[in-house]
Amino acid sequence: MLRTVTPRTAGIVAIAIGVALAVCGGWMIAWPPVSILGAIVLAPATLLVAIGCVWLVRRVWDESWPPDVRPDLAKRLRIRRVLLVASGVLLPVALAYGIFSATRGEWGSLVIALILALNAATNLSVYRRLGQ
Repeated sequence: MLRTVTPRTAGIVAIAIGVALAVCGGWMIAWPPVSILGAIVLAPATLLVAIGCVWLVRRVWDESWPPDVRPDLAKRLRIRRVLLVASGVLLPVALAYGIFSATRGEWGSLVIALILALNAATNLSVYRRLGQ
């Protein structure tokens, strides 16, 4: 039966089911009697979303994965530019989130914001050097 469905459709269905399971798992985690069950539900939800993302980019079921295709130079530079823009957006957002967390005294959120800001700054420096 799976062969009659296109990989893109199967990917969309898998992602939708995974997101629904994640929402149910998050709801169960919020209620202590079933919080362990909610954590167990999150594992297959994460796997379903990941598998759905892989299926989403496949053209046919019979092609090998990952596809043996090397992008040309223009495509690689375009991908780097997109990632550079994404990192450029992430850096000020992460810094603002860090300042917000520090003023409210949420030190765990501050650590997460600093990790995100460090990741964005590192990406910016790497992609800037690759473009030269």
